[in-house]
This record gives sequence, structure tokens and C-alpha cells, in this order.
Amino acid sequence: MVFPGCMHKPAPNLPSHWRGTPIQIDSLEDAPSDKLYVFIMYDKKVCAHTVLRINSPEHGTVFWDPAGGYGKPEYPVIAKRKNDLVVDPIPSIPDYLSFRQYLPTSKVEIFEFDIKPDQSKRLIDLVTPKLGKKRAPYKTETAAMYCASAISKFLSENATDILNVRKNFFPHGLSAELYRANPARIVLWDFDSILQYEVQ
Repeated sequence: MVFPGCMHKPAPNLPSHWRGTPIQIDSLEDAPSDKLYVFIMYDKKVCAHTVLRINSPEHGTVFWDPAGGYGKPEYPVIAKRKNDLVVDPIPSIPDYLSFRQYLPTSKVEIFEFDIKPDQSKRLIDLVTPKLGKKRAPYKTETAAMYCASAISKFLSENATDILNVRKNFFPHGLSAELYRANPARIVLWDFDSILQYEVQ
């Protein structure tokens, strides 16, 4: 479905004067430090999806794919989902980028934020049930088309010590705010290249 006012080329918020540096896919494997990632996906004409990933060497990894398809039976990727978290196995960044071949994808923006272990623990604890509990404190199950809304709402309510964003319905609206939120780096991926951008 195409929404009025959402027609644009992929990565519409990338400053035209920025020049990316080519990197290899293995540089997107998990680092030995705590990170928060927001993915913004585009097809050829519109923004298409938003995903959140938090990785901590000490506290584990969560991959929130709100109303997404990773691990669903209609795609040839086997993974268990629970309330829109992909839980077994949790995909690496290269795993998820490889999965995008099964969906209309022109470009993916990856916003990477350096976070502290106590920040990652707090966020991970919010979306995963404690031992012996069936429900997590924060509901991650999301209705179709509300991926960016769900992620931006979560970040605006629970991650203000890391970044400042408002609730956004459109993924490209969230993207615009993330460019201004001081990420450690921004990576633009498509099937032909991976480019890293320093925030200027």
C-alpha cells in the first residue's frame, strides 16, 4: 500500500554532500561492546519497515521485528518468534540483511548507537519476560503497518538517555530524526554495496 506523501527515493534523509566509505559485511558482526541498532528498510519507492536490535556481550541480544516476516513460514528462514521478538536463533546483522532478498528491498539504513551495559540491560529487560514470567513488561506484539510507530514509541519512552526521537508513523520520518540523534555510525546497505557514514 502506498500512502500519500510517502513517495520518495530510498534513503531520502541522507545529506547529499556526505560520502560513504565502503566496508565489508563482516564488519557488521557483533562487536565486543553494547550497541543499539535501528534498521529502516525501503523498497524502490517507499519506506517499508523498521527493526530494532540491541546487543550486549553481558546481557544478550534482542531482535524486535514488529509485524515483520523473519522466521514466518512463508519465508525460507527458520526461526522462532515470540510476540514479534525473534528468539531462536536471534539473527545477526548479516543474517537479517541476507533475509531481505525475500522481500522487496532497495536499501537498508542501519543506525548504530554506542550504549552502556546498564542501558542495554534496562532495555532488554523491558521486552523480555523475567525468569518464571510469561509476559514482558513491555508489549512487543505489533499490528501490521505499525512497525515504525511501535519502535519510535518504545525509544521515545524508554531510551531518552541514548537518543531523542518522537513517535513516528512512517519509517522515513523516524529515519530523519535518527540522523540528528548522534549515532556512532550509519550504514547504508543494498545488494551491490555497503557504505559507512560518519555523522557530520
